[in-house]
Amino acid sequence: MNLLHQGLIYYVLVLSLTYIIITDCRHRIVGNNMIFFIIIIDCFLVKQYFDAISLAVAVITLVLGIIIFSLGICGAGDIKLLFVLIPIIDHQWLLLCFTLMFALGGILGVGLWLGDKFWPQFKLSEKGVPYAIPICISFGFGLFLTAITH
Repeated sequence: MNLLHQGLIYYVLVLSLTYIIITDCRHRIVGNNMIFFIIIIDCFLVKQYFDAISLAVAVITLVLGIIIFSLGICGAGDIKLLFVLIPIIDHQWLLLCFTLMFALGGILGVGLWLGDKFWPQFKLSEKGVPYAIPICISFGFGLFLTAITH
């Protein structure tokens, strides 16, 4: 794959992640159509960045995510988003991505909680934490690191 095609694929992926962030902020939903679109993008990148460890981590994340979803802790869209992003990230960056995701998610959660304390009329956390924001930011960063190290 030449550099122009690769750059175009990354550009489309960044636009997709931005769209997911916007829809999660507005509606607290990660649509299946965007998950499917990222799967298509994955098909172009996985050939170049295939990593069996990342694929194993993705499957483990999916299984744990289904359990967490069944407990009502997080949304299924967030789990599906993680599942489709992990395989295209080199395993050396996964721990960093997960750490960054949890840190950003915690900051976002505390920010929404404080927002509810100061401006209760807005009910900022009523629909939950839009966790696709920290997922897209942290795993987008991991994708960047993967691209520049390969």
